[in-house]
Amino acid sequence: MRITFKVLVRVFAFLGVIFIVLTLLFVALILAISNQLGDDYPPDGPTPRPVRIDTSSLSVEHCSKGVVIMHPETLPSLVRDCEALVDIKTFLRADPPLAWSPAARIESWEGIEVGRLGDSESWVVKGLRLPGRGLFSSIPPGISRLAGLLELDLSDNQLDGDIPPELGKLKSLEFLNLSENRLTGEIPSELGSLSNLSLLELSGNELTGTIPEGLLPSDERPFRLYVEDTQLEGCIPPESESYVTSGPSVDDGSSGASYELEVCEE
Repeated sequence: MRITFKVLVRVFAFLGVIFIVLTLLFVALILAISNQLGDDYPPDGPTPRPVRIDTSSLSVEHCSKGVVIMHPETLPSLVRDCEALVDIKTFLRADPPLAWSPAARIESWEGIEVGRLGDSESWVVKGLRLPGRGLFSSIPPGISRLAGLLELDLSDNQLDGDIPPELGKLKSLEFLNLSENRLTGEIPSELGSLSNLSLLELSGNELTGTIPEGLLPSDERPFRLYVEDTQLEGCIPPESESYVTSGPSVDDGSSGASYELEVCEE
């Protein structure tokens, strides 16, 4: 009986050691995952309950189910931006389709940057960058719903139609690149209301008309407008000459001429 008792004690002691080791490993794993996720996003809150996700198509309902955005009840601005992106995806055709999945976090979506809006606690979509992505539709006016957008880059695609005047509602926008597309029509005067814009790149399009009055800044803030290889006409006010880069395209036999804009005579 003594031998049996000693054996049992050793077995229980051994099992106890294994239990302690496994517990420590589990705690270390949880801490490692927490550090990897970071302290800022997603914000603290209860762990969302698992939900069944239909990955066949993306809809606005996915923005508030706790997968695309964790703790959506604490991030109303980001939820609104997510819903706007869902609508944008409906109109913005791409080949292959954009990798915006209802089973993935929004910050991992192709071309999307998420961040805080200035010094506030609000989280928004700050960047939409899809250069050379095989886009072949018109520019969705719904992009104007991304109120906190700082950068919009849709360059080097096959976008056609007019530049939506609704883009003038993006008051936080700093960089707008629509170059190397098939855009037509005139530059909308509404872009002149983008007081934070420092770069407007429109080269390589079939734009016509003149540079709208009010587009070029009257102050000395940093600003640059590129309209090379377009069909714009008119002249550049002398006081705004340093803001504009224009020029003829290389003669490749294509239809339509491109001219270098001259400085207006005083």
